[in-house]
Amino acid sequence: MTDFDFEWSEFDPGFDRGTVTVRKPNVPGIFGECEVDIGDADVRKCNCKGQIGDEQFCQLLHETQVPMSNVQLAWRAAVLGLAVLPLLGMKPLVSLALDEAMAWYVRLLLATVALLCLLGPLMGLYKCILTVKGGELVFAQLAEDGRTLVLQPGIHLLANLGSQQLRFQVTMDDMRFGTMALIRVRPGFLGIGTDNGKPLLLLPGVHLYRAPNLQYQGASSVNDNMISNGPLNIVRVQPGMLGLAQINGEPLVMESGVHFVNEASFVMDSRNGFKKVDERQLQNGQQQVILVPKGMIAAVLVNGEGHFLLEGRHFISHARFSLLSTKSLSDEYISAGVRHRILVPAGRLGLALEAGEPVVLEPGKIVLKNSTLFKYCGSVDITQPVISHGSLSIVTVRDGQFGISYRDGVIELLKPGRHHLTSATHVPGGFIGAGQQTLRISEVTGMSSDNVELRFDAAICMRVVDPQKA
Repeated sequence: MTDFDFEWSEFDPGFDRGTVTVRKPNVPGIFGECEVDIGDADVRKCNCKGQIGDEQFCQLLHETQVPMSNVQLAWRAAVLGLAVLPLLGMKPLVSLALDEAMAWYVRLLLATVALLCLLGPLMGLYKCILTVKGGELVFAQLAEDGRTLVLQPGIHLLANLGSQQLRFQVTMDDMRFGTMALIRVRPGFLGIGTDNGKPLLLLPGVHLYRAPNLQYQGASSVNDNMISNGPLNIVRVQPGMLGLAQINGEPLVMESGVHFVNEASFVMDSRNGFKKVDERQLQNGQQQVILVPKGMIAAVLVNGEGHFLLEGRHFISHARFSLLSTKSLSDEYISAGVRHRILVPAGRLGLALEAGEPVVLEPGKIVLKNSTLFKYCGSVDITQPVISHGSLSIVTVRDGQFGISYRDGVIELLKPGRHHLTSATHVPGGFIGAGQQTLRISEVTGMSSDNVELRFDAAICMRVVDPQKA
């Protein structure tokens, strides 16, 4: 520690800056592509590695969805059987209709009944058959218990009975119906949703779940500065920026990088929560970040007491803190409360008062004062012959001059040099030149005794030999 550092610490020992939480980024890269401590957060990787319709997808679908029960299969099969039962009566009806021995109108009636026996089953089969085209998926929700089947391209006989269906193109990103959800999150995005009320993040890829309570809000780009889903927050603080947030009402500063926060009480303004690191003053609740640039000094007030902040970044959490001003270190005078920093410029004299008594400060040296009775009055040109400051007079007598002063009314000579007249009754009276001086007498007009007009002028040369007598 230098002598100046020790003197400064004595002059301004600092103050309690409070507890300031500065959080470093905890995601080393892109969220979802690196290891991150997510705690109990529900962050899911894709469970379908291949394409929709391939072997891995079919296996996952078989494991995920609940097939129809035996009862559900039985009654649908019975309905199908009843639908085709009229076909059994077609053959005898057709044989009778072809019998020429019967009257023609009887044969026409039998043919009509046979035709109805054919059309009825065909219509029943049409209702039972569900056709799924290529490039489509059909979600069929059964009426009995709400279970949902995902039907791939092909012809399906029983699933169409007693169910509601919804068709999706396989290129769609959000396919949800009934109890099944098939969601595609494209690369560079994160899926946002909830499952049974719990916030959920879906990483890129295809996700297939049997989740009747899954709600999907959509996808957000991983390049967004802030992605929020309930207590789950991914905050990207760009280089050269700081993030300002609060957790449980306590201010939080987030350094540049990617942060994963799983806190229900986390609050951050997505627009105004990001500030440039070179801003002079950042405020977040009672927390403030003060940047003092190089070559500057800041005057602050804490609990009504003045302090100084030197160059650097300062994190302060104090309810009664205020920034007064920021000035250059080369400024002549800076004050904070009762603390004063004075740097008198070269060629000038600093004038101050201490408890009413005049104080003179020499140029070129930093003066630190911590006093309630100190007042700085400014500086004056050091070359002035007479400087008056309260009861103090500074008289500079140049070579070739004599200074005159009066102490208690008695004349007192001052030799060349600088003189401090410290008594209120010792005042300067002027200067007398020591060299030869010429006093010119203006032209004089007069009359002689014989009435002759005379005009003349003159010059008197003198030099002070005894200044006391002079």
